[in-house]
Amino acid sequence: MANVYGGKGETDKALEYYNKSLAVESNNLGESNPSIAASYYNMANVYRSVSEHDKALEYFNKALTIQLNTLGENHHGVATSYSNMVSVYSEKGELDKALEYCHKALTIQLNTVGDNHPDVAMSYSNMANVYSGKGELDNGLAYYNQSLTIWLKTFGENHPSEATSYNNMAGGYSNKGELDKALKYYHKSLVIRLKTIGETHPSVIISYINIANGYTGIGEFDKAL
Repeated sequence: MANVYGGKGETDKALEYYNKSLAVESNNLGESNPSIAASYYNMANVYRSVSEHDKALEYFNKALTIQLNTLGENHHGVATSYSNMVSVYSEKGELDKALEYCHKALTIQLNTVGDNHPDVAMSYSNMANVYSGKGELDNGLAYYNQSLTIWLKTFGENHPSEATSYNNMAGGYSNKGELDKALKYYHKSLVIRLKTIGETHPSVIISYINIANGYTGIGEFDKAL
């Protein structure tokens, strides 16, 4: 029921039922069971959905404590918790903290799934986002490239994740004022999106807007229109 209320956007109801579930689990399983961690994790995501970042971090930390005690420090579930905390710290604007947790997640993933796994690609992408947010655009682009390399190896040349990488790289070049390079990558992103998600998807609309802004930036107004 909590999941259904959460899906409907009724966060108070979702939290009410997660708390009921948590009380039953605590009575029957004890405070350190992985099921308890899952409940904390779900509650953290509800708080995050309504931008209650401190509450979200409180519950992610509760889940993380149980995971560390029951699964150990090098489990993919622990890495997932760190990655979620990256997102919350980024939304709070605490980018150094976000970067710290990016490195924690990445270290576990490299040790457990190797260099060429989609989870590692996602961590590189998260790191790129954080560096870009800090204004360290060259670092951001370097990590977007690392992420893209893994996506290409694992999914081939026409996957939505690659379109996202190209779009992010284009944004980096645009912020550096390298608009010709930005347009090149915006077009790469658009081609993949048209092939994979169709002409009327919101991401395609965003691609067209980004390309139009790029052409406006270099003075090609007819192209922009």
